[in-house]
Amino acid sequence: MFQEAQYSYLHQLQQKFDASGLETQLFDPDEEISSHVLLIRFPLVNRKYRSQFDLQLNFIPPEGAEEPNFLNLQFFSSLDEDLLPEQGQKLPKLILAINPVLPAGQFGLLNQDQELFFKHTALIHAQSDASNNIAILYAQMMLIVKVMTDFADMLLAVAYGKASINEALQASTYAEFLV
Repeated sequence: MFQEAQYSYLHQLQQKFDASGLETQLFDPDEEISSHVLLIRFPLVNRKYRSQFDLQLNFIPPEGAEEPNFLNLQFFSSLDEDLLPEQGQKLPKLILAINPVLPAGQFGLLNQDQELFFKHTALIHAQSDASNNIAILYAQMMLIVKVMTDFADMLLAVAYGKASINEALQASTYAEFLV
């Protein structure tokens, strides 16, 4: 039942984004992937360092319960997975300034500060109406696109040495909340 529900949600989201003209791909579980994964490619308009980003959606397996009351849908995007150590070391202070003001998700670093990522988890009540849940998830993804549009360039500018943390914060449209 859990596998069927997660596939159904991801497939419905794929159809919604396919209809809007975005590139999507739905992967089935195999030896390397433990659950279905939906990949959606979003364009970023007027950005210096990224013209698009891939958002991966997958359900986090429940612990214990065979029929969980809630499904955990994880949204994940890697902004750059090949940062040099000195680039990644510039980011923690900026990430700590940005994350508290984000309306959804958080930025972070993986692999000894060499991968900059964005992550968000949505809880879906397993017994709720699927069409309502799809509408809520779609709205959350649009919010994630807004977060990525507003903050990805700022983080990458600092990582790539194109701006200091203070310059990036001051140049942000959210400067009054970040400084």
